[in-house]
Amino acid sequence: GISCPSDNDSKDISRLDEEKKFAAAYMKTALKTYGDFLVVQSAGNDGIDAKWNGFFSAIDDPDLRQYIIIVGSIDQPSGCPASCSYVFSDSILKVKSNRGSRVDIVAPGVNIYSTIYDSPYYKNNSGTSMAAPHVTGVAGLVWAANPNLTATQVKQTIVGTSDRPIVGPDGLSYKILNAEKAVAAATSGQLIYSVTSNPSTGNDWANDIAIDSTYMYVVGWDEYSPG
Repeated sequence: GISCPSDNDSKDISRLDEEKKFAAAYMKTALKTYGDFLVVQSAGNDGIDAKWNGFFSAIDDPDLRQYIIIVGSIDQPSGCPASCSYVFSDSILKVKSNRGSRVDIVAPGVNIYSTIYDSPYYKNNSGTSMAAPHVTGVAGLVWAANPNLTATQVKQTIVGTSDRPIVGPDGLSYKILNAEKAVAAATSGQLIYSVTSNPSTGNDWANDIAIDSTYMYVVGWDEYSPG
């Protein structure tokens, strides 16, 4: 079974501190070695504070968090028409998106047509792992629209143009990814947005590298959990 951590559990706090140190050291080395890049990580699916998802979501250094986007999942109510408003993913049968101040943005993450390991190689999947690639893809679009942007400017553009705020089960407000507005902002050069970073029991699996544009990278970092 899954043992959900708590802020009062000394073992969990120790694990979080270790993952935070490891991820922070990795980020600092990578930035120094490889230059400008942006990491997009799923928030996790345990319905808890995303900081417990570990790795990059455990980092609280504001200088490093400029290079990290943590993505939560949203859904549309069952039987809802296409124009219906989104809600925070909080169904045990689908996905209980992690939440909290570490979540920078949310995107659709339920019944997303995606790749799988074996035949037929495609099917509908749900989870923050399905939400994060939306943001990774938009980061690629933003950089393609304006290759002169830095990684921090790309994050500012994506998070700053998110809209249609919804209230999560924790009472916090989360804004939804808006690809059209993000690309328009990048194209116009009106990068006036400021970012204050706002959520599984993650194992290590670098999901995919989506963009390689003028030596800038967008990395989709995801957990891997068979079954």
